[in-house]
Amino acid sequence: MNVKKRHWIMIASSILGISLLSYYVFGQESRYAKKYANELFDYPLPAETVVLEQGYNYGTFFGGGPWGSDGLPTVAAYLKVTTELSERDIVEYYDKRFEIYFDGDEHLKVTAPDLPGTSKNWYEGQNARFMDMNQLSDEVNSMTYIIQLREEFTYPFFVDLH
Repeated sequence: MNVKKRHWIMIASSILGISLLSYYVFGQESRYAKKYANELFDYPLPAETVVLEQGYNYGTFFGGGPWGSDGLPTVAAYLKVTTELSERDIVEYYDKRFEIYFDGDEHLKVTAPDLPGTSKNWYEGQNARFMDMNQLSDEVNSMTYIIQLREEFTYPFFVDLH
């Protein structure tokens, strides 16, 4: 093989390697966000509960959103569900890391709705997790509620070192 051909093969191999490495490094944010969202989506639902809507968002453009991201990448995943359980049963069912918003207690937050492709959605409001258990209803009726997980990325280049 002549020197000129070997030179072009080495250049092409280097460009391909750098491209694949860049794709892997810069795609970490998306992979982490999807993995994090699946922790919520894969969590077993209580009996007589149906998912109405689900979604997740990630990025730095939360405009001081979930816990005031201060430019740190943030991920927020949510499920909107309907159930035949009581408020007390719902709060007791879910792990403590989940935020719970009953219908009417939540506020949909949207950043940059006028900029296509940059809008981020998450919920805030009266988190039932912080309510006194005596304030929660034991009445079993059909209701809608939101379950949400949100967190800031806390490691460099989105590479999970744990």
